Amino acid sequence: MPDLTEKTRLCSVCFKMCRDACPVAGATRREADSPHNRAFFAYQVMQGREGLTPETVHYFYRCAMCKACREACESGMDVSEIMLASRSDIPPHLLPPALLEKADDIKSGKPFGGDSKKLKKIISGHVKDTGETLLVLGSRIRTGDGAAVGALLSVAKKLGDSPFVLKDEPDTGQVAHFLGFREATGSLAKAFLAAVEKSGAKSVVFLQADDARMIAKEYETLGLPAPGWKMLTLPEYLLGLLEAKKPSFAKKDPLTVTYHDPGGLGRELRLFEAPRKIINMVPGVTLVEMGLNRDTAPDCGYGAGMELSHPEISRGMIGRLFVHAASAGAAVLVSGDPVCLEMATTFKKDLQETVETQDLSLFLDGYLT
Repeated sequence: MPDLTEKTRLCSVCFKMCRDACPVAGATRREADSPHNRAFFAYQVMQGREGLTPETVHYFYRCAMCKACREACESGMDVSEIMLASRSDIPPHLLPPALLEKADDIKSGKPFGGDSKKLKKIISGHVKDTGETLLVLGSRIRTGDGAAVGALLSVAKKLGDSPFVLKDEPDTGQVAHFLGFREATGSLAKAFLAAVEKSGAKSVVFLQADDARMIAKEYETLGLPAPGWKMLTLPEYLLGLLEAKKPSFAKKDPLTVTYHDPGGLGRELRLFEAPRKIINMVPGVTLVEMGLNRDTAPDCGYGAGMELSHPEISRGMIGRLFVHAASAGAAVLVSGDPVCLEMATTFKKDLQETVETQDLSLFLDGYLT
C-alpha cells in the first residue's frame, strides 16, 4: 500500500469518483467540499506549496469521517484517513472558531456538555457500579432528552434483561480522536477501558455507532489492548434479545418504514442485516429501501464531531437524509443509531419535515407488549 503522502497525491489527481458519494458535498453543493479537493488542499500543504492557514485547515474539518468516499473509490482510497492525519494536533489559533470554543470540553470527555436532567431521571433506577450487561450511552446521547434510552430500557425489560449504566460514564474518546486531539484521546480511552474493567461487565452495549467503531477499529491503532468483554452494537443487542425470547407484538395499522444505515455501523462495522431483520419481525410493517442505502447511505450530520465544528453542514446533511426517506415513500425513518434521532430532533422543526424519526429501540418499544 502507498504511504499517506502518496495516497494524498493520488486522491488529488483523481477524476473524482467519490464526488457524488460525499454527504458533505451533497449537502453544501460545493465542488470544494468533494473528497478530491480536500485531498488536494492537504497535498499542497504537504509539498510546501501552501502554508497551513485557517483557510486550508478549515477544509480538514469539513469531512464527516463517514468513509463514503472509500466505498465509491475503485482503488479503495480513504480521504477521511488523510483528513484525520491532517487534523492531528493543529495549533489552537488555526482551529475553526466553533471547535476552539469547545476544545476544553472535548479534551475532558464532555464534548456536548453534561448529562441532561431528563436522562438522569430515566436511568436513575439502572445506575450501578457493577453488573453483567453494561449500556454505554455515549457523550451525544447523554445530553439529549433520553427518549431512546428510556425505550431501550423498556424493551430490555419486556424481553427479560436488566442492563445497567455507570453513574459517571467515561468517554470513549471518539470525538477527541476524530477531531485530532491525540493526547486527550489516549487518556480518555485508557480511562474508559479501566472503568469498564472495574465494572465487571461481561457484555458492553454501545448505543452510539461511532463509539462501537472507536473500540473495534481505532483502539488498536492507539496501541491499546483488546478488551476482555464482548462488544455489542445496539442492533446486535436487540436482535439477540428478540431471538432468545419469542416476543409478542401489538396489532397496529399497516406502516411503511425505511431504514438508515449509520456510517459507523454500516461502512465501518459491516452491520447491515441485523437491523433489517428486527424491522421485518414486526407484523404489519413494510420495509422499503431508500435510493441510497447500506454502503451508499447518507450521513445524518453527526459526522464524528462535525456537529461541533460545522453545525450548518450538519443541518444540510440531515435534511438530505429526510429527502431520501420521503422519496422512498416511508412514513417513518428508523435508524440503528440513536444519535441520528438526536440530530433529527435538533433540526427537524427548522427543516419542516413530516417523516417521523425513530431509532430501533423506540420503534420496537411501540410494538412489543
